[in-house]
Amino acid sequence: MNSAKDWLCVCAAFLLGMPIALPAQEGDRDSGSNSLRECMAGLENHWTSQTEQKCPRALADLGKDLGADPHVIATLLNNLAVIACARGKYADAEAFSRRAIAVLEEAHDRDDSDLANFLNNLAASYYNQGKFLDAEKPYRRALAIRERLLGPDHPLVAQSLNNLGALYATFTDERAEPLYRRALLIHERASGPESLPVAGTLNNLAVLYLQQRKHAQAEPLLRRALEALEKQIGPDHSRVATALHNLGLAYRSRRMYADAAQYTQRALATRRNVFGHQHPLVALTLNLLGEIRHAQGAYTEAEALYKEALTIEEKSLGLDHPSTAHTMMNYALLLRQTKRKPQARALEAQARMILSMKARENPANWTVDLSDFGGPRK
Repeated sequence: MNSAKDWLCVCAAFLLGMPIALPAQEGDRDSGSNSLRECMAGLENHWTSQTEQKCPRALADLGKDLGADPHVIATLLNNLAVIACARGKYADAEAFSRRAIAVLEEAHDRDDSDLANFLNNLAASYYNQGKFLDAEKPYRRALAIRERLLGPDHPLVAQSLNNLGALYATFTDERAEPLYRRALLIHERASGPESLPVAGTLNNLAVLYLQQRKHAQAEPLLRRALEALEKQIGPDHSRVATALHNLGLAYRSRRMYADAAQYTQRALATRRNVFGHQHPLVALTLNLLGEIRHAQGAYTEAEALYKEALTIEEKSLGLDHPSTAHTMMNYALLLRQTKRKPQARALEAQARMILSMKARENPANWTVDLSDFGGPRK
């Protein structure tokens, strides 16, 4: 690679699923470029503990070679955070985002548009780990910086409003709806009523209504979001899967199980196609489909779905995540109903212990759309 910008393009290419070519070039024998090439090759194939250890060292070496340009190094760190998040490695995303923020703050760039972006990504990594209380401060800082630099009606301000609303909705906090409505108004004015940002905010407002049991208000918003998403990005996108998942959840809440299963199965197929079979979002949809089959009395199928979801969550999220506990509670209920009470009691006790250590559980399998997790920066 001839420049740091080449490495930014590598990060972007990886995130977008494009081939990553790393040709050997003259003058590219420095330790930073070589070690970062090894790091990125590891990312392209699979994320391992060795990769996690090599990336920070590679960036440190590259920083020396580039004259330690803080914006370049921070941007590389942010791009690695984006990649980690896309792979469901939320703890790694948190670590990279923290380092990116520290680099900028050490350079005394405390009111920088990139800093707001990195803060947004840090908060999203907290949210995805179930660290909801930790997410509020970086979301609010990102919003304050964007309002100060860009004005109150900028689309990036709306992004921050949407994300902060999603956080407050986790607590069924009354502050969520006004934030969503303000974000929706900004996005509609900026990009039109069928744009992707509008669809994401509609999804989240619908999720809030589902939490409040306002099903009649939620369903048309989800249908509008799904129609806009399929029109803009096609049927096989992760954001389409989010809308499908939530429509499945809406129908399950209304005990319309056949419709719920139809949308949930579509969401599961899309998420598996996009993320593979071991991603936390795949587990979330498996758990929802398990709930639907459970309610239909298909206990054998429901148990297999719960087990698969739990295996993925324990591996990808850990035993202390609220989503893991939610699946445990569902499976424990099935065990009770199939006269396996000792196993049910053990699983319930484990789930309660997890939830007692967390501020809040991810409510009832909702999937929010955290607007544009930073994206690779060039």
